[in-house]
Amino acid sequence: MSIKSWAGNLKSKRRARASAAILFVILLAGGIGSWLYLRDDTEPEPDPASGPLAGEMKFLPDSVTDLAVYQYDIARACSAYTALLKCPGDYPRTRVNPVLGLGDLDIVRVVVVTDPFPLTIVTMRNSISAEAVFAPYLWERLTKSDEDGKRIYVDKSTKTGYWIKGRRIIIADPEKLRQLGKSPNAKPIASKMSSLIQKADFSKPELHFCEFESSGGDFAYAPGTKAEYSAVFHIAVCDAGSPVTILSELDYQTPTNVRVQIDCESAAAANELAREFRKPETLERLGPLRNCVVKVAGSTVTLQAAIAPCDIRDLPKLVAQ
Repeated sequence: MSIKSWAGNLKSKRRARASAAILFVILLAGGIGSWLYLRDDTEPEPDPASGPLAGEMKFLPDSVTDLAVYQYDIARACSAYTALLKCPGDYPRTRVNPVLGLGDLDIVRVVVVTDPFPLTIVTMRNSISAEAVFAPYLWERLTKSDEDGKRIYVDKSTKTGYWIKGRRIIIADPEKLRQLGKSPNAKPIASKMSSLIQKADFSKPELHFCEFESSGGDFAYAPGTKAEYSAVFHIAVCDAGSPVTILSELDYQTPTNVRVQIDCESAAAANELAREFRKPETLERLGPLRNCVVKVAGSTVTLQAAIAPCDIRDLPKLVAQ
């Protein structure tokens, strides 16, 4: 073999080794990337003893002041659940984005935040893939981006963002999702809301939490509508002084029992609010709560009522979203 041929073979072998090394690096990087995504999607579930919303808590904005919890597993066992599905508007399934290809039986819980920005957290029974989440027709409208180990899908038509993490689907404005994705454990939620969540009865299928500060505004409404009931309730609470926290619990029985607990600034404010709610002219304008029993203990006012299941949709806004 000539020196020239020998040198050529040596160069070829070096190029082959270099190509193999580059391929190895590419495969290794791809493997690490896939492992990171897999690791992100299969992280262990929090210990239930750490709180009733332990799995969802880290996705909630730290300044959350208004959220609702719909517990599907508990709801399905309640006597009024079948009736609720036949109510106009298909309540409560409308709480889940209808474009998702999710089976009702696979949904365990839905948490809906309305303030400081709209956010929905859907908890499934098991970890779920994007292929199982989205209805087939939606794929042509989706874009996806990978940031900080998080894959966010965006519906180009509705500008809605979806982040799938383990068995949870977090739905919000894409930019809000990106912020949550960068530091999901950055801050605990506000202490008042956290305390409200801790004292709620999570054996109930539907709960609402509100940290309320009085605000002005025009209340334009048609008599006998949810808008009127909401305005009357809102004004009564405002007159009692603020801030207050409001916890509502619904049991989906027949009739459906509604319990609304309003914590005021003082015992004097609570007594004033109780007097307002006991006035016949106020009760008559509270819609489904018109026959409620009003109780006061210290700085807390409690309203209790039994209503027809389909009347849930007409409850005042501060009681039910």
